[in-house]
Amino acid sequence: MKKLFFAAVAVFVVSGSSALYSQGLEAGGAKFGFYGGGGGNYAAGEFPSGTDAAMAGSYFFGVNGFYNLSDMGSLFGGLEYSYSPYKLEYSQTGVEYTTTVKAKFLDINLGFRFTNFQGLYFDGGLFVGTPMGKWKTKTSGDYSDSGEAENSDTKTEVGLLVGAGYLVPIAETADLNIGVLFKRSFKYGYNDGDNKLRRQLFAVKAGVEMKF
Repeated sequence: MKKLFFAAVAVFVVSGSSALYSQGLEAGGAKFGFYGGGGGNYAAGEFPSGTDAAMAGSYFFGVNGFYNLSDMGSLFGGLEYSYSPYKLEYSQTGVEYTTTVKAKFLDINLGFRFTNFQGLYFDGGLFVGTPMGKWKTKTSGDYSDSGEAENSDTKTEVGLLVGAGYLVPIAETADLNIGVLFKRSFKYGYNDGDNKLRRQLFAVKAGVEMKF
């Protein structure tokens, strides 16, 4: 009896969520959202012998817009500020130290979102990341140093973005977005001749999306 009761409650909640979420999703509708999140950037690329990439904490925030092509498919685009440092660990001939390149980007994100009527969604698309401001470098361990990366070493990145999550209705015209994000660059965002680095970001995010 209890199992039947909880099953009925679950169906009711999902049905109610579906009815609320599906409002405003018809073709031609639009949404606007803002979000933020954080995770880890594990640099990919080419390094000298004795060098390994390490996970570095990253954060980001941004805004995006959606145009609904159908009840379940939307084009999206947005701007995102990202702090995604590259972290390298050196270990050679008894000397060990860690170097961090504090990379900052302004990303342009473009893609497509598939959403079912229960609010589960999948994002796929591309991003272009333009270097922002002066990038600082920091080395600690057996060798310590700090400074700024040369402007010629910082590069515009182009890569793939993939995301998934759930839209929780919080009002008739607004949803809470909770999800995960993966970004991987095709082009190097940093190249000093010895180290050629690009983003490989795993993160979680949360935000609000409003329907019009």
